[in-house]
Amino acid sequence: MTLTELQQRALALRETERLALADALFESVAPFSLDSAEQAKVDKALKAYRADPDNVRSADDVHRRIAHRLARE
Repeated sequence: MTLTELQQRALALRETERLALADALFESVAPFSLDSAEQAKVDKALKAYRADPDNVRSADDVHRRIAHRLARE
């Protein structure tokens, strides 16, 4: 099976299956684990996002803020 065929088959999966596949693939190349405090922060952020998904910053805004902070250092 070619990479293109594999991608087509993967994209034909249901969203939950694609997410599980993406997670498994990511973990296979960049495994990591969170301690309980880090996991609590992630859980809190996800809960806030799910409660109000429109209350987010754009990637461009985040990049600008990071660049601004780095320039001050």
